[in-house]
Order: sequence, then structure tokens, then C-alpha cells
Amino acid sequence: MNTKWTDKITNEELWRITQQKPKENQAKRRKLNWIGHTLCKEIRAIEKTALEWDPQGYRKRGRPKRTCFVCFCLIL
Repeated sequence: MNTKWTDKITNEELWRITQQKPKENQAKRRKLNWIGHTLCKEIRAIEKTALEWDPQGYRKRGRPKRTCFVCFCLIL
């Protein structure tokens, strides 16, 4: 790699040098893989029920009211 700690390089350049992918892409890919597995399960599976779950009532101030399905739609 031949870089010193005093050299300034961008994250993109570091990923290119080390031939790695950004962590954001890896996390997104893992979430999509999990969603794909849960959609293939039976209708009564707990994981599939969690995707369609609609939380009732109030949440603490500042906390978003999101379900797994809403988070899945945000990924796409």
C-alpha cells in the first residue's frame, strides 16, 4: 500500500487500493438478503408476520414510528 499515516487519502481511494466495498453497501446487501429469505417462508412464520406488523399506540418523543416494511421500502 505504501502510505504513511501522514498521507491524506479519501475513503474511495482506500477502498480501491484494498479492493474492498463500502460498508454501507454490505449492510444494505445483508438486509436485502434477509428480506428475501423471509418472503420465501410460510405465511404464518414469525419473521413474515414482523414485516407486516403495525405498531399501535404512542412512542416516546423523537422516536420514529417505523415498521420493518417501511425500512425495507427505504432501502430500495
